[in-house]
Amino acid sequence: MLGVFLLLATLISAALCGRVTNPNNVPRNAILLSKVKSLTVRAGQQTASHRVSPVPQLQCVGPAGVCNLYTIDVMRCINEGSGYGTEDVEWSCKAFLPEEFKLGSTDVSCEGYASSDDPYVLKGSCGVEYRLLLTDKGEERYGRPDDTVGKLSSGKSEDIANFLFWIVFLGVLIFCYCVYQAYRNEDRGLGVQGTGYGGGGGGDPYDDPPPPYDSYPRDRGPPKKARAYPPRTYTRSQTTPAGNEDEDLKLAIELSLQEQGEASTANAESTCQHSGSKGFLGLDRKAMEAERLARLKRKREDESSVASSGDSMKATTVRGQQPISAKPTEASSIPPRMVESTAPLYARQKTANPILRLHHEGIVLKTYAAGYSSDRTITFADLISPASTLKSCLLSSFVWDFDWLFPHFSTKRTNFLLVMQAKYLRERQQIENDFAGIGNIRVCFPPMEGQVNCMHSKLMLLFWDDRCRIVVPTANLTGVDWGVGSVMENMVWLIDLPRLPDPVHEPSSADEIPFKKSLTTFLSAQTVPGEILNKLDLFDFRKTRRVGFVHSIGGSHTGNEWRRTGHCGLGTTVSEMGLADQGPIEVDFVTSSVGSLNDEFMRSMYLAMQGDDGLTELMLRSTKSQRRNKSGQNMAKGKSVQDWQGRFRFYFPSSDVVKASNGGPSCAGTICFSEKWWAAQTFPRAAMRDCVSVRDGLLMHNKVRQS
Repeated sequence: MLGVFLLLATLISAALCGRVTNPNNVPRNAILLSKVKSLTVRAGQQTASHRVSPVPQLQCVGPAGVCNLYTIDVMRCINEGSGYGTEDVEWSCKAFLPEEFKLGSTDVSCEGYASSDDPYVLKGSCGVEYRLLLTDKGEERYGRPDDTVGKLSSGKSEDIANFLFWIVFLGVLIFCYCVYQAYRNEDRGLGVQGTGYGGGGGGDPYDDPPPPYDSYPRDRGPPKKARAYPPRTYTRSQTTPAGNEDEDLKLAIELSLQEQGEASTANAESTCQHSGSKGFLGLDRKAMEAERLARLKRKREDESSVASSGDSMKATTVRGQQPISAKPTEASSIPPRMVESTAPLYARQKTANPILRLHHEGIVLKTYAAGYSSDRTITFADLISPASTLKSCLLSSFVWDFDWLFPHFSTKRTNFLLVMQAKYLRERQQIENDFAGIGNIRVCFPPMEGQVNCMHSKLMLLFWDDRCRIVVPTANLTGVDWGVGSVMENMVWLIDLPRLPDPVHEPSSADEIPFKKSLTTFLSAQTVPGEILNKLDLFDFRKTRRVGFVHSIGGSHTGNEWRRTGHCGLGTTVSEMGLADQGPIEVDFVTSSVGSLNDEFMRSMYLAMQGDDGLTELMLRSTKSQRRNKSGQNMAKGKSVQDWQGRFRFYFPSSDVVKASNGGPSCAGTICFSEKWWAAQTFPRAAMRDCVSVRDGLLMHNKVRQS
């Protein structure tokens, strides 16, 4: 019996040893590390585990300040061979990074299957720890990593002594200078009561923010109304009778309306230049909104009377914002643009008597501009009228001016969903923090993974109790785009949908109205909350049957999804609406931004406007000869590769038109083109035309085509 027991023990021991040393007995979930050719690890996922606890697949280990700025989503590591031994694998790791960051050291670790020395590892157990560093551009944007504490703690004692010496030395010099100045003033018989500066600031006629100051002599005192200072983070509080603000506002409105016809052009140019000196990422939007709500509440309650002098307000200088460049941005992450208001004071207020006009059939209008005909135009105040009963709204834009935008709304009665661009987690967190504490404002960030670097959609859904207004504008949510200063014009398509008397459940996809289906598909891709999509079921979309909604959803698309978005979606929509034309068509296309165009892109757009869903273009690119492919002959029947040439024209303002416009080049920051694209041999110069508005002096930010 003892012999049988020893024999079994020997067999078990041999089996255990063979699991490590004999490849034929390796468990299915184990693999020889040296045989692993590549690893792909992702942030937010855990490694597989067998003997130890799981760990993050991808983790930044320092410096902490840089790790907080950006998170790598995916990293791929390649087996570069062995170092000292066959199982001493060297890895080369790569990841997509913005130009502000670079990858430092990386450490790949995997769980040995039987022990830490086992050459076989558990499948899926490998993780990567990495260091993230700043490039030169990163240091320019974020500053150098703060290592002052480390330097002081590791420095030599004489460095600290030198530092303390200079502190004491400078203190003595300052003390001596103060004594000298006091003695000098006493000799001249000058008191300090009238012109002294209190430690808290105030109590004197020069209650200014920190320098730089406007240039005026100290003995004259400050101007009655200070000019706008360069952006900084200075904040001060002052107590002001509430009635004074209303009186100043009324006076400003009267003066502005008197001078509007004469000075609109000059004001537009100066305000555009002013806004150009400011950036857009530093907005303290929470403080701005709190201030704005308090001001609007006071105006509503005290419209016909003067408030008590005990009311107070807090004036906050907006933090610096990044300027809008006149040059087109490169293919990189473009943060959400937010510009400081360029509108004069009167233009920021809600229109006293906005006009309510309903458009149940849908209509295309131009944005209103003072000094020009108001025929077939609309103001932003009229667009959202009546604001006092607006229950909720979805607003999507590329450029934002909250100081101009929110005063148009009754912000205490309306719920907001803002669809904004933010590619990276740090940017999303910053925007969410800015709106934290404002219960009726939510923010939505459409996915921007991979090579998707821009969220440029402009859309509004406005919900009242009895109707929903859908708005597709070419304008951003800024005063300049909506006619302030009379420097730029845009276009607006809108339709008013009445509320259904007895809302029914969501219809089947076969019976669903195409416009609504395409709209909800787009909103779902933008991760708009389901409650907004459910609201659309309450309204009658039947009037939209003669209108197509064409969207552009970034990223790759599988199945039949590609037929429904981008230029393929345009062709599909044209075909489904019965507008397809197999023969040549004439196309005129107005645009405010021109990219690196070539014949292939122009042909793709032309085919889409004929009603082609992209298959013809795919065939033309994938076959060397159209005649060699019988199916290709059928797809391309009646269509030629050169059909678009001479029939497809696009319009963009020339430099002369921009210079002669009311705002000049300083107001043309969103009119984008690059000289290098014009100089390219493949650029279709013959198809380009100058773009001049019939409203002389206005720059066109429209996007429209006619065929």
